[in-house]
Amino acid sequence: MKLFAFHSPSFDPLWKLFTNSVKRTSFELHAIKCPIDGCVYGEPQYWQLMKWLGEQRLRLICEERKVFCTTGCDSIFLKDPVDDLFARIVNCDFLAADDLPHNTQLCGCLEVILPCDSTLELFRKIYSDPRAGTMADDPLLNHYRDTTRWKALPHNLYWNQTGRRWNSGDPIAIPPREAYWAHANWTVGLPNKLQLMTTWEQWSSHA
Repeated sequence: MKLFAFHSPSFDPLWKLFTNSVKRTSFELHAIKCPIDGCVYGEPQYWQLMKWLGEQRLRLICEERKVFCTTGCDSIFLKDPVDDLFARIVNCDFLAADDLPHNTQLCGCLEVILPCDSTLELFRKIYSDPRAGTMADDPLLNHYRDTTRWKALPHNLYWNQTGRRWNSGDPIAIPPREAYWAHANWTVGLPNKLQLMTTWEQWSSHA
């Protein structure tokens, strides 16, 4: 399975951790360089970058012929999920991580996409919405998700840090032992994400 991962030079420390973790998997990694670098969460440029990411997914749906995966580099793979993902997308066209497992909210940081008419329509709806480019894309993803046959990935296996915003000095939650993937979500800034990912990488190496 091809894995398309987005990165920019300012995120090089995260990219190093991320790509090292991909070596644990059987993904075929393809890097996509972002055109905007150094933008800050919540700034207009950040939302424009989110729209660009969606446009890249649209391009990939048009170009690819087989199931593929997309992710950002603020996450690490703890073990190889490829066989599990192939099994889960049977009778389904779209998978995504679950940001709120008790009230399913799909998170675009990890998506598994079957190139087909319904996923093409899903992303066309998201990125032609007048709000695209001015807000986060996850609310739009969840608004339009019934356009396609979707499933949320199990949170214990594809683990987002959730619940409240994490700041340096707070206790660091550890992914479940069975998890394939962990996302440094619900925090802002490269130093915070790097601290979380480094902790999880060290934990994984000794688990």
